[in-house]
Amino acid sequence: MTRVFIFVCMAIVCGTSLWPMSTAVAQTNIAEERRGLTPLAQTRLTNLAANISNQQDALYRRLTNVTSRLESRIEKQKALGYEVSAAEAKLGEAKNALDDARDRLAMIDNEVARFVGSENPREAWRGLKTSYQTIQTSLRTAHKAAVETLLLLKTTPLPETSSTAETATSSETIVE
Repeated sequence: MTRVFIFVCMAIVCGTSLWPMSTAVAQTNIAEERRGLTPLAQTRLTNLAANISNQQDALYRRLTNVTSRLESRIEKQKALGYEVSAAEAKLGEAKNALDDARDRLAMIDNEVARFVGSENPREAWRGLKTSYQTIQTSLRTAHKAAVETLLLLKTTPLPETSSTAETATSSETIVE
């Protein structure tokens, strides 16, 4: 059932009919397919690519917001004397991954235009698909690093303060 659906979708995108055809007609259709996509297929694929790009851009913006909040939390804990160097390193990893995703998202519209206007869309699709997967991987890496940063911040030991040390010595004096 799924193969039939894919066949019908490909027939719609390529503009071919579903009826059996002669070898000469089939070769003509293959040559037409190599010339590029029909205007309707170009519009559809551009809209689908825009939806994917918008979803990835929204995820990028949410993760950027999270990393800025984590940065603020690190600064507050550092001011209180906590050891936050490991959390700072993880946050740096998250920021690097987000920078990579931002750079690739900035170029994705050009890649979609190249794909849609390509003479051989199947070959161009491979490059576009790789770009989308790379962006997704960068966003996942940033998310994982942000989660690890938060866990490191939650598990940092309390700083040793002078008031705690004074309380300990005063309680020892009372016991004697």
